Amino acid sequence: MKWAISKLSQLPVRFSPSEKAEMVNQILFGETIEVLDTYQTWKLIRTTHDQYEGWISTGQITDMLHFTPTESEPYASLLQSNQANVLLQNGSIIPISMGSAIRRSDHLTTAARLYLPNTPWDVKTQQTVILDCARSALGSPYLWGGRSIFGYDCSGFTQVVFGLAGINLPRDAHEQAKHGVIIDFIDEAAPGDLAFFDNEEGVITHVAILTDSKNVIHASGFVRYDSIDHNGIFNQSVGKYTHKLRIIKRIIQ
Repeated sequence: MKWAISKLSQLPVRFSPSEKAEMVNQILFGETIEVLDTYQTWKLIRTTHDQYEGWISTGQITDMLHFTPTESEPYASLLQSNQANVLLQNGSIIPISMGSAIRRSDHLTTAARLYLPNTPWDVKTQQTVILDCARSALGSPYLWGGRSIFGYDCSGFTQVVFGLAGINLPRDAHEQAKHGVIIDFIDEAAPGDLAFFDNEEGVITHVAILTDSKNVIHASGFVRYDSIDHNGIFNQSVGKYTHKLRIIKRIIQ
């Protein structure tokens, strides 16, 4: 069993051991993984924060710092950045994204808001952090499997943003929907609640963060504001509903 810490700004994780396979996830700078298996020039890995599995190339694993669970963790003092910054480390310039795990000794070239993993949270603080971080990503492009300021998918966006407020969500929207408490009426929704949307087969395929009972921030084309009602998300630019509302869940409690 091997463990590693990413030293790349965002590391692509693929569905199967091939460069042609779809990217299903990204590992951010400073996140940890466990290596489960090897196939030719690929390694099957599992992320330690959400147990999500996928394949990365052997060449990428060489750009990671190896350790065992019994060793002292070199990233023990974890901090998280809520915006894209440039990190200077050992003479290298590394662009890092919101949610990257860094050490106090790492040098950021611009001021960054940082959060310790053991920050004492209350509901109001978590709501503030989630909305501030979500707004800081507005305009970021949509990227299937993306979890960075350089490209998000819908559930990768919510996972990273909630992680900054000390809430560990699963990777995919349908799994995230299993968490929290159901809100029966949209008028009762609060900032930071999550809205989930399904397709024609009833499968949850999309998630958005409510800023209030009438608006959401979500990754759809890009990270954007849209209005919402009991029917779903209404996109003003195209003049129609784009996502059918299935359920609203309160994660922050």
